[in-house]
Amino acid sequence: MLMLLLMFAVLTGLIALFYNINLSAEKTTKTEQQRSQEQITLAKQADPSNTKITSITLSNTGTIEAKITTLYVTGNDGQITYIDIATKNIQGNIAPGETLTIDDEVFGTNLDINTPILASTERGIQTIDGPLPTPTPTPPPEVDTNRFIYGPIELIFTDFWGKNYNGKFNPDNGWLPGWIVNIPKGGESFAWNVGVRNVGDKDIALNSYSSFTTVSSGSNNLLSWYLYSDATHTNIIKAGDTTPTNLAFVYKTPDTGNVKIYPSPCTCMVFLTFFGTYQVDGNPAGTYGQTIPFEATITVNAP
Repeated sequence: MLMLLLMFAVLTGLIALFYNINLSAEKTTKTEQQRSQEQITLAKQADPSNTKITSITLSNTGTIEAKITTLYVTGNDGQITYIDIATKNIQGNIAPGETLTIDDEVFGTNLDINTPILASTERGIQTIDGPLPTPTPTPPPEVDTNRFIYGPIELIFTDFWGKNYNGKFNPDNGWLPGWIVNIPKGGESFAWNVGVRNVGDKDIALNSYSSFTTVSSGSNNLLSWYLYSDATHTNIIKAGDTTPTNLAFVYKTPDTGNVKIYPSPCTCMVFLTFFGTYQVDGNPAGTYGQTIPFEATITVNAP
């Protein structure tokens, strides 16, 4: 029987202990929640010469009633004077959106306008001089959808072309916008032209294995065009050059053969594969290679 009484006493003590701990935790959580809702600002009013403080105004900019209990005034000698406003017969309660003005007789007359004054609430929230600035969200950076940077290469989507041709390829004319193209008539060959800029710090010399590849949706039919070059089009992309370098993709294999486009309407994903070398003072300075997703699709239509 005695053991049962002892066990009952122990259990009762544990229950009481857990209850008190839970009650204390709830109280602490409630206090912290209230503190997070409390916000007070302090503004000084000056005499006509704007050199001496005549009063201070405390504004409740939070969402819960606050009670001012204490003022702290820092003198010229660095000493802080503690003032309990209850001893000055001041009711410190301030409702949300309301203000409380305290004259200089309470915290000290003839104080310089730059004298630091701080107020504290019964929950321990402290004020600062002047109103808090209204938070201004940082606008997201504007994205230029006409450009796409991947590694040292920037694609310029507004400088993207395609064309049908018969016979010998001419890189200098006949280009049409490349986002929507028509199937050539009579088995004509097709070529692409892409404007790029080098945003890196070294020149890049592309070789003939660089390619423009399309993948037709639904069929996974892959076609590749390889880079065109001649005495005029050396395909060296200068670092920092603001003028785009236009790259023509023509060949079925590096330097040989022409390519026909898909025989039926389709939508295609595009990938660029670049090979070459970095250049410093016109000399090779390391191998360069990367694959760039075009981040867009092209449409092939029937004529």
